[in-house]
Amino acid sequence: MHDESDYYSKNAVIYKQLRILHKLVSFFVLFSYKIIDTAQIHDNINSVRRGEVFWPNEEWRSLGGLSGWNGWSPSVGDEGTVVHRWIPSHRDPNRRSNTDKTIFLVQIDDKYVPVAEAGLAFLGVEV
Repeated sequence: MHDESDYYSKNAVIYKQLRILHKLVSFFVLFSYKIIDTAQIHDNINSVRRGEVFWPNEEWRSLGGLSGWNGWSPSVGDEGTVVHRWIPSHRDPNRRSNTDKTIFLVQIDDKYVPVAEAGLAFLGVEV
């Protein structure tokens, strides 16, 4: 007969190792997406009150919405790589969405486009 606490202890270790592996893979692998619905773009998210949405860095914030795009606007078919993700109710405030939707920050050339997950199509990974 096996000790139940030993079973859960081993699974907790495996789960922790998988989370570390996922973080490492995410660091070295770029996920490519294509915009399929421009209505899902959050083009003013860089203008919301500080503290509602935490940006990975200030440069991305300044280039991450209408105020930083200087007349350019994303279109259906534009492709880029995901550099950050905000998730509803995430325990880490730096990763928490200010809406009930997961929002991907997609880098397209020198611009950063916040798009809800429903507005994107996954294209694959780049190593």
